[in-house]
Amino acid sequence: MKQFTYALCLCCFPVLWTSCGKATLSSSEANAILEQQYPQVIGLPVYLGDPKTIAQIKAAGLDRAGYVVIRKKKPLGDTAAWLSFTAKAAPYLLTTPETERRRHIQYVKAGEKLLETILEVNTPKPGNGATVTYTTSIRVTPFGSVFNFKEGLLQQHTLSLIYADRHWHIKRREQR
Repeated sequence: MKQFTYALCLCCFPVLWTSCGKATLSSSEANAILEQQYPQVIGLPVYLGDPKTIAQIKAAGLDRAGYVVIRKKKPLGDTAAWLSFTAKAAPYLLTTPETERRRHIQYVKAGEKLLETILEVNTPKPGNGATVTYTTSIRVTPFGSVFNFKEGLLQQHTLSLIYADRHWHIKRREQR
């Protein structure tokens, strides 16, 4: 009889242990996970010696607004860039590796991707994982107009989450 009770406990204990874990994702938990990921900075390169980029910056009016200075002439043999940034542009300049700065490339903050709303939280089978569908919008900086970003543009995204170690984690895509 003792052996039967012992065997019954051994069989039932793992079932009870796994069924007691919280494996459904609530909307507030999904929101907390996504708020750790957003806002995201959208950084893009500006080629300081490229005539096409200079024309786009001029067309966007950044030289008249005081964000950049465009050189009109360069002496023969001068390797300096055609474009330089003013102090007004400093909040939008991102760190750029030295090798790229030598090639006259500067990364700028073109905008920020902001979390808007969570549309759906789907947990098909408790314990396996969940998918969250949500929308983001873009807040454009003055340099975003060079790259044709639209203010407030809504984009829909889907994120896969997995439940492990009693917490929800973002499921990373495997690199191929």
